[in-house]
Amino acid sequence: PNINGRLSGERFESADRLAENYRLIDLGDSRVASQACHLIAVVPRDDLRFGYKLCIGKSTPLLLRMSIYDESGSPIEHNQFTKIEPIESARLTFQDDLTAGLEEGYEQVEIDGEPVEQPPIRQQRWTISALPVGYEVRSRSWRRNPVTGQYFEHIVVSDGLATASVFIEKRDTDATHQVTQPDQGMAVAARSVDAVSVTAIGDVPAATVEYLVEHTVPDPTESTGDSAGRQEAAVK
Repeated sequence: PNINGRLSGERFESADRLAENYRLIDLGDSRVASQACHLIAVVPRDDLRFGYKLCIGKSTPLLLRMSIYDESGSPIEHNQFTKIEPIESARLTFQDDLTAGLEEGYEQVEIDGEPVEQPPIRQQRWTISALPVGYEVRSRSWRRNPVTGQYFEHIVVSDGLATASVFIEKRDTDATHQVTQPDQGMAVAARSVDAVSVTAIGDVPAATVEYLVEHTVPDPTESTGDSAGRQEAAVK
């Protein structure tokens, strides 16, 4: 089952790939929220990803508890169910409930952050020149920043479990190089290249997002193509 939150099973959809970058260790049985579950340790083979301890339900394959551990083996996040009710008796909560009582003094704004095929004005594409070991590009798209109105490129990389996003956007001012250590399992790194901001964020160690921003560069194949096109136009 898919649960909308940190205990979503979506992150383990590519479980067949885990053996490439993780060791799976059987830790026996346990109980969470009065449910019997099976304990599994997901141990990374290097320092480019976090480790996990999972408790998966026996009666239903539900992720009942998940703990995340950093490169040194220290816990940085714990998530678990405390109570599980049958769907027949569970009360569903809708968006209307979340905004009840906020009509006065607040304005509801819909953020337009959906992917677009291409920005209206052609912009330089970027690429990750060398991916961290075990990671691959899962998707790339253009999006529009609802605050600045600028179009930015969004690249998603994953090893089948750990996922990070790289955002490339033009800025009027250069941002200082910075790396933020993991907070609740998320790390951030950013740098500027010729007034272009490159930011990486993901549920990975700080070294991984720093590696990503350092290796995110203008796509050399596109630059070459543009240059050739301009030269051809000049000859004509």
